[in-house]
Amino acid sequence: MGRRERRKGANYERYIANLFQQMGFEEAKRHLETQAQEAEAGRDLDGTQPWAVQAKHWSKTPSISALLQIKPDEEYPLPVAILKRTQSKGIPGMEVAVLPLPVFLAMIDIIENALAYRGVDQHVYKALKLAYEVGFDAYMADEEGLQDALHEEGYNAHRD
Repeated sequence: MGRRERRKGANYERYIANLFQQMGFEEAKRHLETQAQEAEAGRDLDGTQPWAVQAKHWSKTPSISALLQIKPDEEYPLPVAILKRTQSKGIPGMEVAVLPLPVFLAMIDIIENALAYRGVDQHVYKALKLAYEVGFDAYMADEEGLQDALHEEGYNAHRD
């Protein structure tokens, strides 16, 4: 891997760490390849517990096998591969998170149960749809727009 590709990968890892920080993981940061314990565990980020994060930014479509590089442990038991493909030659860019299916299904179950209990499931799904449509950065930056969209549905939301 050339210097340019390594720099692109390091920049993407920093970007993902910043996203985690925005979500409340204040200690999230990219670790250096010289940090043997993290490298051995296949993690690209520290401070994202319980998520063991592997981040890949490739010109071609990254393989979901990046998930297999992660060795979950007691502190970081939930593996997630965050993969980005750069837009090129008429092929659209793409950014996804890959989780083991049991983790994804458990997340849906937890969300469904919590939302049904509070009676806000349709409003939260509207917020998730908005995040998908506009992208996460725009979603996080548009607190007022999110408030307006959810207020139309009668739900008073606030993100801390």
